[in-house]
Amino acid sequence: MVNASGIVELNIGVEGTTIQTAVELRIVSTAQMTPKVSVNTLYVEQIADQIYDGKAVTPSVEIIDDGTVLIEGTDYELSYTDNERVGTATVMIKGIGAYEGTRTENFEINFAELKIQSLENVSGGVQITWDKVAGAEGDIVYVKDG
Repeated sequence: MVNASGIVELNIGVEGTTIQTAVELRIVSTAQMTPKVSVNTLYVEQIADQIYDGKAVTPSVEIIDDGTVLIEGTDYELSYTDNERVGTATVMIKGIGAYEGTRTENFEINFAELKIQSLENVSGGVQITWDKVAGAEGDIVYVKDG
């Protein structure tokens, strides 16, 4: 019998002797815990080459779990290294929410294409003018003899 406090009272009898005891029952959820999914098992879209513009390059990353595109800030967080100059940069993907673990992906940061404005023959050589490249700290001009 369950009393008003939610305690089950049991009467246990042993050959003519009755012992009364109380047992408190706690109901525990029977919901199954869903194991977290490792980010290492997910499909990550290849990150396209990026163009350096003088600032840290932080491309978005598309991550897919069985056809579902995950949401940054809900399913994963991103952090970047070596992304402030031309070269190979790395993004670290950290699972959150229903996802766990970390993985890294690399991407390339390239110089912007130089846009030549004019090319003129001048006394003793050639004069070239070009658009300034955003973020460039200067220009290097190579001359080939012959």
